[in-house]
Amino acid sequence: HLANLSRYKHGVAFIFIFSMPCHGTLMTFTDHDLFESALAGLSSSLISFDNEAMGTVIPSANTFQGLELGFEDSDGASFDGVVMSGYDTTSAENYLGYYDAANLSAAASVFLSGDTLHFSFTNMIYALGLYIIASPGDMGFENDAVLSIAGGSVANAATPTTTLDDGGDVFFLGLLADDGFFDATLSTECCDLFEFNIDDIQYARQQSPSPKPAAAVPEPSSTILLLLGSILLLCRRQKNQQSLIISPVL
Repeated sequence: HLANLSRYKHGVAFIFIFSMPCHGTLMTFTDHDLFESALAGLSSSLISFDNEAMGTVIPSANTFQGLELGFEDSDGASFDGVVMSGYDTTSAENYLGYYDAANLSAAASVFLSGDTLHFSFTNMIYALGLYIIASPGDMGFENDAVLSIAGGSVANAATPTTTLDDGGDVFFLGLLADDGFFDATLSTECCDLFEFNIDDIQYARQQSPSPKPAAAVPEPSSTILLLLGSILLLCRRQKNQQSLIISPVL
């Protein structure tokens, strides 16, 4: 019986492993040129914020130019973003910043380390990249900023990609997943260690967009049911064989 139990446990473990979701290939980038080269065959979109008026408020969890943007501070409180200018950036002259209703200035309209940005797409995308422009010399450690999806993540290097004329340090983060995704998160090291803005959010999808599926109750696959049936049948056969054993006559 212990042998049978052991076999059954191994069978259950196999079913569990087999049923675990597996992800496709994930490519990570900290170089924009390499990211751009990897987008061949995909339909790419760029949000540079330059076609919006400076001071345009982007409410948290609202759709803006094809994606839903959400903003949270280190305490989990929601806040709004704003199209801003005043500092150098990767594509002049606007960028994405923090909305301070009481003080709409470049100095006040910056994200702080510990802030989190959420990206959500109606149609499946396969790649997402963005620039982080950090306060001079402050974002000097690896993993100060992490861009992540369900299948993995990419973090900044300790050395910026470039430094702008006003001293701002530029970092690029990009992901490409061949099985696609709908949601991503940019998280930053807590708390208040550096200031930053975001610019040139680029995402790519297939030529024929795949809509986000409606939530559904998961059902076991036919393969898992077949494996379970095979294990139960094996246990039953072993039990029948044991019942045919004749006890020795004393």
